[in-house]
Amino acid sequence: MFACASATTGSASATSFRSSLRTVFSWQRLQARRAGIEKPLTGAVTLCQRYGSILQFTPHFHSWLPDGVFSQDADGGLSFHRLPPPSDDDIDRLLLRVSTKVDKLLFAEADDGPVDDDAQAVLDDQAASVLGTRLPLVRNGRRETVS
Repeated sequence: MFACASATTGSASATSFRSSLRTVFSWQRLQARRAGIEKPLTGAVTLCQRYGSILQFTPHFHSWLPDGVFSQDADGGLSFHRLPPPSDDDIDRLLLRVSTKVDKLLFAEADDGPVDDDAQAVLDDQAASVLGTRLPLVRNGRRETVS
């Protein structure tokens, strides 16, 4: 799954994704240890999707995380332990931690060179599409707005 990100969008995407999951896993392990669960194990199932619903190239991930952790018993079997849901404050802290880490990763790998007009136009179009705003269109070197 990380090879998908690396191959399609560069190492920043894969590294950001791993960092995000590690942050959530760290929070889950902490909550489990507070609940008395020794050596909690975390996990996720993740799919890499390369295209959006209208076949635009937008690589992204879908992850399913259990609402708890696993622990291994003396016989080697696994037991599942449900954790209480995160509070709004927990979500705010996790989001801040993930966004801070991802910002550092992206700015550390950012190329300070200029972005050409065509590449910037594609980025602008993708941002407008995600935000649901009117899309700019480039025709004969002139930008027009399509409603």
